[in-house]
Amino acid sequence: MAELIGGNRAIAQPAPGLGLPPAVSLAWFIARPTDVFDWARRRHPDAFSLQLPGLGNVNFVSAPDLLREIFTLDEASLRAGEGNGFLKPIVGTTSLLTLDGVPHRRHRKLMNPALHGERLASFATVVREVAERDLAGWPRGEVLPTRSRFQTMTLEIILRAVFGIEDPRDRAPWLTRLGALAELANHWILLVPRAQIDLGPRSPWGRIRKVLADADRAILEEIRRRRALGGQSSDVLGLLLEARDEEGEGLDDAEIRDELVTMLLAGHETTATSLAWALDLLLRSPAALERARAEARESPAYERAAFRSGGLPYLDAVTRETLRLRPVLGNVNRRVQRPLTVGSVSVQPGQFLSPCIWNTHRREDLYPEPERFRPERFLERTFNAFEWLPFGGGSRRCMGMAFAMAETKAILAAVLATTDLRPARDRPERVARRGITLAPARGGEVVVS
Repeated sequence: MAELIGGNRAIAQPAPGLGLPPAVSLAWFIARPTDVFDWARRRHPDAFSLQLPGLGNVNFVSAPDLLREIFTLDEASLRAGEGNGFLKPIVGTTSLLTLDGVPHRRHRKLMNPALHGERLASFATVVREVAERDLAGWPRGEVLPTRSRFQTMTLEIILRAVFGIEDPRDRAPWLTRLGALAELANHWILLVPRAQIDLGPRSPWGRIRKVLADADRAILEEIRRRRALGGQSSDVLGLLLEARDEEGEGLDDAEIRDELVTMLLAGHETTATSLAWALDLLLRSPAALERARAEARESPAYERAAFRSGGLPYLDAVTRETLRLRPVLGNVNRRVQRPLTVGSVSVQPGQFLSPCIWNTHRREDLYPEPERFRPERFLERTFNAFEWLPFGGGSRRCMGMAFAMAETKAILAAVLATTDLRPARDRPERVARRGITLAPARGGEVVVS
């Protein structure tokens, strides 16, 4: 018998489908995911389902009251690690993203001190230094794809804050190696498990395995080197090496490798993409741009303000509105473990419940004029964790949220304080899929004037 999670069991039924063959649904979902979400939202604003080959029935939910129930269910009902199983080839089997139950809670507790907001605030100076040095090299008068430039910034910040690699001579090979590793998360093949066959070094999966092997070799060697050195360190890798649970046990080398790669993927591509979107939206909103620029230029210590609670309030609102209108992830997945009824939607074991971030952020009952970029809405009211959820929700919400928000504000402040930009084209950037992320189709093109 289904467990009732709100609603009326007597009228519970599967989420309405879109009437498309599974192969068509998959092709559309991969090629133009936001078109799928928009089309479905106009017909079924609270929940809808898609049949996707390899995944089966996926139930997308966007009503905040239903999301509250989903995010508070226990792991006997829903498992997020299983929902993220397609990432295992990259992040491994002992990543926060792919673990469930006791192992997940143990890793989260061990990692919490290393990812604490106050601890990471010590890297504010690093963020400013990296951003201003890179910005000085932005070419004037040329079309510039900002997402790739922001990727360069965020990757160096990760190398210094997470891996503790400070010497520029040491960073160069790591930038190449980890940049190639991070790109793997954008490969279409992760969404098509049947294509993950190694047919030699020139095949798609063969090339991916080679990049993984090269990166893993270097990361594990660095972990062993740092473990042998001992001593305290303020970077994330050093703190993970020192972390111990109640029994005095720490993370082994393979577990640390998986969490380092997870932080690389979560803090590199996503933050760079959010920054590119923020500029694309700001540069087409003159009043918002002027207010954001004024705040950045009137805050000489903007990097410290970005990491301080309540600091740079308008840039904070810009960041939140960007993540509302252009969330980097369109949805997150939970695999159903037992029959459930969520609202009036019945779901069966083996199916997926998928909080639909894109559609929740476009509900007119939450966000009047939802397609309009208006940062002021985040100064006028506070949205709860079931209304604004770009970092996921519940016990699985991204542990790096505080750092990602502060890093985005600090880099955005650096851009606005030191450069004058204009859009490269009249039309806003189209949303395109890059692996699991939703990125500007042209890479966030601007011109430095």
